Amino acid sequence: MKAADDRLDRDLLRRSLRQANWVCVLSPVTLLELLEDLVSARNERAFQARQKPLHIAWQLGGGRVQNYLKFPGNFARESAFRVSEPFGRFTNFDYHQWHKVAVLARSRRQLLSGGVTTTTTVTRSKGLSRDVIKNRLDEGRQVYVDNISKYVIDLKPDYWEARDRGMRNMLTPSEQRAFDASLNGPAVIQGFFDGLRRNLSLNTTPTSKLPSPIEVASSLNAVLTFRKDVLRRTLTTEYKFENDASSYYDMQQLYYLSDPNLVFVTDDRRLRLAVEGSTQASRIMNSFELLRAGST
Repeated sequence: MKAADDRLDRDLLRRSLRQANWVCVLSPVTLLELLEDLVSARNERAFQARQKPLHIAWQLGGGRVQNYLKFPGNFARESAFRVSEPFGRFTNFDYHQWHKVAVLARSRRQLLSGGVTTTTTVTRSKGLSRDVIKNRLDEGRQVYVDNISKYVIDLKPDYWEARDRGMRNMLTPSEQRAFDASLNGPAVIQGFFDGLRRNLSLNTTPTSKLPSPIEVASSLNAVLTFRKDVLRRTLTTEYKFENDASSYYDMQQLYYLSDPNLVFVTDDRRLRLAVEGSTQASRIMNSFELLRAGST
């Protein structure tokens, strides 16, 4: 959320959240994206500028441990697949600590050298590791690229060869018709379900103990709609999905809409257009709509 006056922006947003009786929660994907941007700053001026969004998020969320969502995979396991077993290395406490260290850091050097002082019951010096942040995001991005690549090859086996030949639209008219029909067919829903089971380590969980593919696709309709848009752009334009890191971040955020009580606030117009046909599109709003919601 950007505004000419950051203080005014924060005050208005906090007031809107209170009036709408909403709580601001932060996705660890957003946090890691902001932290990656912060630690890659080339000078102190850039560091201070990139620290501002982290300060805003800290103030809107009140700096509370419970205001950090689980990582999308864990969240989807519980919300869409109704499996409550722990999954993943990090917890809300980890995200809270990373965020706290980032907003308390007085300089990039202090942050990366572990010299940021935090006080709880005792005073400790902490910092952030560029490698930990980068590796965590790289792992997720690679899984995303591998999954999209698999779906593309299933739809167009000679995709890479066609792209090497400079073809813009990979599909013949008959393939285009078949492609459009397939996007809404049962095979896509089943493939979506099977891919999620594999990625979320649910392959050993009996199908009888899981929701049906249709139920999961309904819970994650925005994710499925976004994936269809990525596939459509990949096969009919010059779009190169493997070079678009922001699409990974965007898709990850949409998993949270599997909880009907959550609203996703973003000013990314492209993302909203990509999922405008989703049954969950009404729970994606921009910051101005958030302000209006708080004033009604």
